[in-house]
This record gives sequence, C-alpha cells and structure tokens, in this order.
Amino acid sequence: MWLIETKGREQEDVPLKDARTEKWCKDATKLTGVDWCYLKVPYNPYLGITKNLTSMPYTTFDEFLGNLKKLLSDNQVKLNV
Repeated sequence: MWLIETKGREQEDVPLKDARTEKWCKDATKLTGVDWCYLKVPYNPYLGITKNLTSMPYTTFDEFLGNLKKLLSDNQVKLNV
C-alpha cells in the first residue's frame, strides 16, 4: 500500500509530520502484515507528469510510480522509499 502526498510549501513543522507519517506506515505494516510506504512528492514535479489532477496519468500504478521516481531523481529530490 502507498501513502503518496503532494506537497506545496514546506513549513517548519513538515519534517515532524513526515517522520510521523513514516512511523505510521511502519506501525500499519506491523499491525496488518501489509507493506505500507510513504512518498512525499513536491507539487511542481508532480504537475510535470500529470495531465491534470483528476485522473491517473498512466495505465498502471507501477508505470506511474516508476515515472515519478525517475522524475524526482532527475530533479534531485530525495525519495523516502
């Protein structure tokens, strides 16, 4: 399971929220036996791969995730996965 958040402006408390979200994913994984992963995507790179914000821009989730990871890597954005 994936928890993907698009993020615009970074406020000072965002790192604390990110850490708590990552802990939540670890806790959910332990409790459910299903892997949970968190990925925070800066808003502008996200817009770079989406046609609009109301539909999935790719045929499969794996295709979407692969393109998203490549875009973030190309833009030197740290991935939390």
